Amino acid sequence: MYHNFVGIDISKNDFVIAIYGSKKNFKYLNNSKGFNDLLDKHPILKDNSLVVLETTGVYEKALVEYLLVEKIIVHRANTRVVKHFIRSTGQLAKSDNIDAIGLARYGYERHAQLVCYKSSENNLQKLVKYTLRNRILRNN
Repeated sequence: MYHNFVGIDISKNDFVIAIYGSKKNFKYLNNSKGFNDLLDKHPILKDNSLVVLETTGVYEKALVEYLLVEKIIVHRANTRVVKHFIRSTGQLAKSDNIDAIGLARYGYERHAQLVCYKSSENNLQKLVKYTLRNRILRNN
């Protein structure tokens, strides 16, 4: 069971975080300084927390890898699923703060069903391994 549920709404230049149960949101730069500031100001992230963020395609990748190196559990949520979840709570307006709060709530309410993200290096290594295995099987 997780102790904290953190939602992160990320964009090209910055990201907003919300911690489930807290009334405050926090904004950081989407770069290494912002990542370090995040952990300096929120050490609870290392205390069995689940971080939920949307898949943007590129903007979240550096932050996700940083969090994984720091041994923080991450779930990369499907944007459409989270959008419908937030609407189902009656929240029709959209802003970075609202999205971060919605992501934190999504993590809190759905954590038992969420799949934790693993580093892409592991996935790449598996892909290479299975590709090589497939080639060997075809040649025999």
